[in-house]
Amino acid sequence: MARAPLSTIRNRPDFLRANRGLRVARPGFVLLTQKNDLESKRFGVTVTKKVGNAVVRNRMKRRLRALAHELIPEHGLDGHDHVLIGRDGGIERDFAEMREELATALAQARAAGRPVFVWMTADWCVTCKVNEATAIETEAVKQAFETADVVVLRGDWTRRDPAITRYLTERGSAGVPLYVWYEPGKPAENLPQLLSSDTLIHRAAR
Repeated sequence: MARAPLSTIRNRPDFLRANRGLRVARPGFVLLTQKNDLESKRFGVTVTKKVGNAVVRNRMKRRLRALAHELIPEHGLDGHDHVLIGRDGGIERDFAEMREELATALAQARAAGRPVFVWMTADWCVTCKVNEATAIETEAVKQAFETADVVVLRGDWTRRDPAITRYLTERGSAGVPLYVWYEPGKPAENLPQLLSSDTLIHRAAR
């Protein structure tokens, strides 16, 4: 299916309005999201003189535009404006890392006020595949998650992605599987490595 075209924010009042919305900060950029009273997704980029001279700022803008066109059409918020603000150091940051960070930031924006289930897996992980077949991908769990409006974020560690490795380390895990439950207003909680459908249904129903 063809993606809808991504419109560009051009007017200063729209940038200022986005600044009153949700803000998600990452090392190379800040993501702002705000409803735009339209059915389309729009995006804009801004890079201040703090980042560097005109040449550096233009390079940073090109990076942010490339990320926006790659990720926002599929992962952005419908009917929202998305503004990417370049940060100092973003021009030197690995592009793959920034891509992963924007995907995570967009997921966080979509998940605002909703429970989130993070699911880290790998093709070679036998325990992961068992959990997926007997719990995560069962119809009962899918229905429970849909009813509770749970956001599901899946990470693939098959090739030892560095961004996922850092996340695993932050959560105190040496590898996969890793399952983390985020509930608004509460600390994130690592779930058991051996999952059951009852565990996930119970979480969604709380």
